[in-house]
Parts: sequence; structure tokens; C-alpha cells
Amino acid sequence: MYLMPSDASVTPLAEINALEAEIAQLRERIFDLADRARLNVPHDMTCVHVALLGASNHLGEAEAALRDDGRL
Repeated sequence: MYLMPSDASVTPLAEINALEAEIAQLRERIFDLADRARLNVPHDMTCVHVALLGASNHLGEAEAALRDDGRL
């Protein structure tokens, strides 16, 4: 379910901050996994590294959405 700007005041700021921090930690862990995959997975399986980087980028988008839109 998506929050409308008028609904954002219902979510406590502390909850938004906690979720943002948790997403940031998860993003960092996935980014580290991507680095390990780049170094340790055979080059013919580059898709593993690329998929992990994509997941990290998507989490970054979620983190930015909470930071930018979630505090209206």
C-alpha cells in the first residue's frame, strides 16, 4: 500500500528513520556481496554481480524515497 502525502503524518518520524537506517544497512551488505561476487565468481557469471548491484541500487531508491517523500 502506498502512502499519499496526506497520510504521511500518520507514520511517526522515528519509524521512518528506523526503516531508512535498516534499508541503508541492507544496501551496504548487498553492495559488499556484489564486490565479493565480482572478485570470486567466474567472469562468465557476471550476471550475479550485476544483479546484486541492481538490488543495491533499488534499495537506494527506496532509501531516497523515505528521505525525500516520506517526511512531508
